Amino acid sequence: MLTSRTLGRIQAARVIKMTPAGETGSLDFALLRLETAVAPATLPLTPSASKLSTVYAAGYPGLTMLGDRGFMRLASGDIFASPDLNLTRGEVQSLQTTIHGLPVIVHTASVLGGNSGGPLVDSCGRVVGVNTFIAVDQEQSGRVSYAQPSGELMRFLNQSRAPAQTDTRPCG
Repeated sequence: MLTSRTLGRIQAARVIKMTPAGETGSLDFALLRLETAVAPATLPLTPSASKLSTVYAAGYPGLTMLGDRGFMRLASGDIFASPDLNLTRGEVQSLQTTIHGLPVIVHTASVLGGNSGGPLVDSCGRVVGVNTFIAVDQEQSGRVSYAQPSGELMRFLNQSRAPAQTDTRPCG
C-alpha cells in the first residue's frame, strides 16, 4: 500500500522486483507498480553527488509520525489521510566504498527508521541516492547517515526494464 498527498488516498501496489536480502550496506531496492493509479510525477535521477553539496533526506520516520495528525488518521483507517513528508537538510561528507565493494554516499541529513528507502535529493530536486542505513557510535555521540548512489538505482531499474528520468546537468 502506498499513500501521499499527491496520490490523494491509499493505493494498492505490487512489488515486481527487489534485490536479494543481504547484510546492512548491501543493495536494497524494490520496484513497485501501482495497481489502479498512475504516479502523478517522478523525481529525476542524477548520478552525481559531490562533497559538501546540499542534500535533503525525505521520508516518514516513525519518531516524527507519532504526533502527525495525518498519520494518526491513516492508522485509524482513513484511506484519504496521509502524513506530512519529513525533510531534513544536510551535506555530502564523502563518497565511499563499503567493505562489500558497494559505493555509498555519507551525508549529514538526519535519517531515522522510516527514512530507509526514501530519496536523498539535491538542491535541484534530483535524486542522488536512496537512504539506507545509519551508524551510531555511543562512545563518541556520533551518527552517520548512508545512502546508496542513484547510479546503483539506475542499474537496478535498467535491469528491471523500468524507465527512469535522468538529469546529468550540473546543479547550481
